[in-house]
Amino acid sequence: MVEKSEPVEAPKKSHSGMKMEMEAITGSLKLFEKLSLEGQQRAFSYLGNVLGLSGAMTVAPIAKSVSVGSGRLVEQRSEEKRNIEYGSLAELYSAARPETSAQKVLVGGFWCQVCQGLEEFSAQLVNDQLKEIGAKVGNVTMAFNTLKAANPSLVLQVRKSGKSKQSRKQYKLTIAGIRSVEDMIARE
Repeated sequence: MVEKSEPVEAPKKSHSGMKMEMEAITGSLKLFEKLSLEGQQRAFSYLGNVLGLSGAMTVAPIAKSVSVGSGRLVEQRSEEKRNIEYGSLAELYSAARPETSAQKVLVGGFWCQVCQGLEEFSAQLVNDQLKEIGAKVGNVTMAFNTLKAANPSLVLQVRKSGKSKQSRKQYKLTIAGIRSVEDMIARE
């Protein structure tokens, strides 16, 4: 004869436990609202990694008012969907209208990472694709170095193969880099 097992009930949170969580959230919001958007995203990303939540959540910028525990209103930004789909790099390039070599490379990287879904991309790939649409960059390495040196950094070098100066470097756009291209597209 097989006995039926009783369903296990999840432990209920105590009132004091929930109150502590709300205080932590409220305190965090107070600190986060003092940061720039990029600072909020870096802090959120860091906390997610420390707590083992990386990739589980995304942070939306903070813009409409939301009531927080004490009745105080906090500004909450809503994420605008600015990622319009482009059928080709030429269409994206035309929409973004980059002016400098660094901006051209940034748009090329956006095409690879956001539009094509690549985790990372090489400078060679970006330069080859820009050449195909007639937007050749004279010194692609210097353009990527300009993007890396920007504050906040618009691109990260994630790895390099080879030991010489001409080694193949792999890059990835930062959130600031993606936003920069979105801003280029949105400008009139």
